Amino acid sequence: MQLRTVLVAGTILLVGCGENDPDEVNAPANESEGNATETTSASAEITAIAEEQVGISPYIPEHEEYSIHYASVGSNREVDGNEVDYADERTDIDVFYGSGDPEAVDQELTDTWEERNGREIVYGDLTEDDQPISIMITAGGAVESSDAELVEISGAEVNQLVIPSGENEIVTMSYDAGDYGYFVHHIVDDENSIEDAEAFMSDIIDNQ
Repeated sequence: MQLRTVLVAGTILLVGCGENDPDEVNAPANESEGNATETTSASAEITAIAEEQVGISPYIPEHEEYSIHYASVGSNREVDGNEVDYADERTDIDVFYGSGDPEAVDQELTDTWEERNGREIVYGDLTEDDQPISIMITAGGAVESSDAELVEISGAEVNQLVIPSGENEIVTMSYDAGDYGYFVHHIVDDENSIEDAEAFMSDIIDNQ
């Protein structure tokens, strides 16, 4: 398996970018503290959910161009003949990034999606809008693909696979962080390059 080094010259990510951060939610000010305002970012909130429901404490990156639309937790599939069921224990959390202010689907469609996929929306609202970036973080480590190329990003080994998708491409990358693993799905088009995807993964690795 060929090993190559990816040099990330810059980053497209901003963490804690202040009052203009699309993923920052302002909490009501405590009157006893005067004008002080507490803030909780989307990434911090999702990390807390992962700790509570999946038992892991992953770093969730924030993005300069895309905000976090929603996140869900899921379980392992259990197949018995033609019947598919899902274990009670939550084993992963996924996070979807997109642009703009997405329109949420109605509750009936959300309930159907959750039941069909064995998942639960735990942050934001399910939407049919496109999400150019998504992350799945699984307890117990990353799943490797035999077709992937082994590359080096920020000094770590990453399995990377580029898949044609219509006029665009999709880059998938998996990285084992020890107690949990990351699986990143990143579109490559006129606005998003492979280098952007690798910078996104670099930010994840640098914050372990």
